[in-house]
Amino acid sequence: MRILPMPLGAVLAFACMPSVWAQATADPSETPQAQEAAEPILLQFPSGDVAVGYLLSHDATGLRFQVARHGGIVELPWESLHTPQSEALRRRFGYIAEESEELLIPVERLVLVNGQEVIGVILDRSGSQFVVKSEGNTQAVPKSRVVSVAAAGMAPALDVYQTEELYAQGLAKLQPEDALSHVQLAEYCERILDFPHAVQHYAQAIALVEGQQDTGVWQRAAERAGQKAKQADQLERLREVDRLRRRHLFTQAFEKIAAFRQAYPNTPFGEEVNKAKTLVEKTQKRVVGNAIVDRWYYRAKQLTRSMARSQEATFDGLVARLDGDFGELIAKAVAADVQKYAPGLTPEQVTEEFQNRKKGRWRVSTYGAGTWLLGSDRAQAGLKKEDRKDKQKQAEETAPETEFQKRVEAYLQNQRRRASQGMRGTQEQVQERNASWEDMSLDTRASWLLSYYAEFGGAFEAQPGIAHLCRQCGGSGAVESLNAGLSQSSGSGRGRGRSGVQGAGGPRIEKCTRCHGEQIVRRVRFR
Repeated sequence: MRILPMPLGAVLAFACMPSVWAQATADPSETPQAQEAAEPILLQFPSGDVAVGYLLSHDATGLRFQVARHGGIVELPWESLHTPQSEALRRRFGYIAEESEELLIPVERLVLVNGQEVIGVILDRSGSQFVVKSEGNTQAVPKSRVVSVAAAGMAPALDVYQTEELYAQGLAKLQPEDALSHVQLAEYCERILDFPHAVQHYAQAIALVEGQQDTGVWQRAAERAGQKAKQADQLERLREVDRLRRRHLFTQAFEKIAAFRQAYPNTPFGEEVNKAKTLVEKTQKRVVGNAIVDRWYYRAKQLTRSMARSQEATFDGLVARLDGDFGELIAKAVAADVQKYAPGLTPEQVTEEFQNRKKGRWRVSTYGAGTWLLGSDRAQAGLKKEDRKDKQKQAEETAPETEFQKRVEAYLQNQRRRASQGMRGTQEQVQERNASWEDMSLDTRASWLLSYYAEFGGAFEAQPGIAHLCRQCGGSGAVESLNAGLSQSSGSGRGRGRSGVQGAGGPRIEKCTRCHGEQIVRRVRFR
């Protein structure tokens, strides 16, 4: 007898070569399991050797094989075969469970007027409300609050329906006297993690065809489902952790993981528990980071608008507040907003997270008619020559300088000299600024404060200012007015009277009441 290398060599020595043991164990009367021996089979081994024969029987540990060449019978463990063939045979005979894909269903996304989303199955579209099934609950969503409805792809059915509801849907399609229908329902039950019902329907399928056909595969599927049914509570707990993660309820998810480990210290799902915890941590970090950025923008806009609404605060007082602790106020408000995602998060941590954020799209805000309140240095700072040009300005620059332009330039130079001599900051100018501030609309004041914080607060990345020419003066900074007046004199005489009209004044240059001589409206791009 030829001896091959161990350990496979010893097995093939019996399987492939004539021997006294092989001939002695040959039993012509043995019936192959489930008629598998009706056709010869080619077994492949890791060494590259092959053997042709008949498969007599098999179980979870291996198979019994009759060599075609001499009729000898040998028992081979599954591990002795070439791995792909071993897995294919075990899957064919039901010893390896086919991974049941999670049941997915089409869902739709409803975007509400407040920015929130409802994802689920729309059960009823009639009337003034959408009836939506979501997260195991049925809710009515008024159509007046829905901005848009769109397909949201596929979602796990268990994220929408309860297990009992899904089983009822499958049971409604069952043909009670059809064994295959019971098997299909059992497989459906496995996909929705309802293993007790899967065992029940596998058993009913076997009973319907008992003695008529081989049910070995169904029996083994029922055994696997039975084992999973014993672990159904663990599987459901893991699914609950993932549902909480999807809903951004991270605190509850961590609590569920801790409770799982305490209840099942020797669980076979230890690796899955670790993966679930890691996924919750990553999702929490991503959600918290995005929420901090979104809420920082929101709070900056909301708080500046609240400041603009104040009737007691002066313009200079509001600017001092923006230059002071305004960033800290935003950090505190944002920290309170994200507590639901990360309890205990401090304003300092929020500030650090915002500073390390990934820069998003550029946003634009404007000082509007209040550009002049910045002062000339800041109003003009960072502007490139092309920032202040438009077609009208270019046309004026190419045309010969007019007498009006000379007079405007002389007027503006005089205004600048007065400012440099200490006029800026006098009580008169403080009153002028406060009066102008009070005359502005709420939206204009709010936009001014947001622009100032965005450009000078230090929290945002701000690009050099961009500007447009003042629409009132066309970018000249001043306007020419004709001061005309009427004077009336009267006299009395015998039944006669007369009146006279006198013209008064002539054309004069005045500072533009919109831009106050700054010529532009400044805007800020920030992110």
